[in-house]
Amino acid sequence: MTDINLGAGCEYSNIFFEKLKQIKDHGKQRLFIIADFDHSLTTPDSDTCWGIIEQSGILPEEYVRQHQQAFEHYLQIERDSSQMSWEQKNDLMSQWFLRMIDLLMEFEFHQEMISQIFEVKKIHFRPEVLSFLKLTKTMNIPLIIVSAGLSDMITYCLSLEQCLFDNIMIIANCFDFNDQQLLTGFKQKNLIHTFNKDRQVINLEILQKIQSRHNLVLIGDLIPDSKMSESFVHQIAIKVGFYNNPDTLQVEDYLKHFDLVIKDDASFTEIIKLLGWLTI
Repeated sequence: MTDINLGAGCEYSNIFFEKLKQIKDHGKQRLFIIADFDHSLTTPDSDTCWGIIEQSGILPEEYVRQHQQAFEHYLQIERDSSQMSWEQKNDLMSQWFLRMIDLLMEFEFHQEMISQIFEVKKIHFRPEVLSFLKLTKTMNIPLIIVSAGLSDMITYCLSLEQCLFDNIMIIANCFDFNDQQLLTGFKQKNLIHTFNKDRQVINLEILQKIQSRHNLVLIGDLIPDSKMSESFVHQIAIKVGFYNNPDTLQVEDYLKHFDLVIKDDASFTEIIKLLGWLTI
């Protein structure tokens, strides 16, 4: 047992404290963090990177109608996918994202619209997330955001909060714009979605920043997020899950995949405590 004092809204796996001690003994110079963005760094009721485009009102009602129609169709598939093979899930989720990008191109989405969106809508961070981001910068701990959302939105959102630090790297879907600033598609061929965050090819820039770091803290809110660590070579992983789904899953379901489960629409206070204890 350690002397870390986490809140009453936390549940632990049987090996949580053992992993804590091992990472602490290895030192912060061997540590990096990977985190989901939507509903992990942000509140459970915040607009997502995709949803904020629809909710902003900058595109016509017909776009909103078609976007919502596709969202409802593919979200149901995502929720009912437990019996599907990985290949089936990958194909269907890729179809979803390609449908989203086709819609945006059909309605002539352009680069300036990103700033216009954030003039009328906001992505809401969990309490203490900005303090957490600043702490990772101060401690020189690499933070890799792995998201099925949009790197353009994440980057802009972080820059608005003056938290786009050089220790933060983003692995997410990225818009491609032409010389007229019109959207032409995605920059990458292999799109990132809920079910393939564990199969990402990590670029050289990120690998160089974490090459001597083999322990990680993972932060997510969906059970598939718990597999994000599989894209990285690592020795010990502490997996932290925000329990946002009491209507569909039990805490016990989360504890099968995460070492620490944080309940009750929580802030990042407990993660800051955890990071502080690991790096003392």
